[in-house]
Amino acid sequence: MKYKYENKNKETENEKKSVQSKVWWDEKLEKIHTEMKQELWSHKASGFKDTRIKKKYKRLKQEFRNKQRKNLKEENSKFVKMMEQNEINDSILDQAIAKFESEIEKKNEEKIVIDRNDIKKIIAMLPNGKSSGFSEASNEMFKYGTSNTLIHLISALIEKIINSGIIPSFFNVGKISPIIKDPNKSKSDFDKINRKNLFHTLI
Repeated sequence: MKYKYENKNKETENEKKSVQSKVWWDEKLEKIHTEMKQELWSHKASGFKDTRIKKKYKRLKQEFRNKQRKNLKEENSKFVKMMEQNEINDSILDQAIAKFESEIEKKNEEKIVIDRNDIKKIIAMLPNGKSSGFSEASNEMFKYGTSNTLIHLISALIEKIINSGIIPSFFNVGKISPIIKDPNKSKSDFDKINRKNLFHTLI
């Protein structure tokens, strides 16, 4: 008898753990279920002969089923509403993404055009006597050997890099580093600071 009682307790605990994971299983349903099981055990103990207990058990069983159906229906309704809300949220998100992509595509269509005169001015301002680097193209070559064709090629190359967002792998990226002319003067005065490019012209 002791083994059967302990086994019954284990079964009850397992049932409780199982139903606790169901969101539609509330306190009222738990109460009806507990009373229903108690009446069932009493009915079994009477040898299934006590009609009063039998009627009460059947009433509780019907009440339990009705409450269970009601809870399931309400939970299903919540689920449907949640799914509908998710669909609305997904639709809003899709619209936002589409708008963002459209703006990006629009910006990409607005091609940057380099002013050829700006390139001429920059080349004219290149300092003399600087290292030419591995390309062996010195500043003097650009300054004194310039032509409209060269200006056009340089402008077209820079436009292509900016508009595509891709820098050729064999290019060096110029890094401008500030070098203080006089350490005894203010470091916040830009006129007192040399701006040096650590890499050579263009490539």
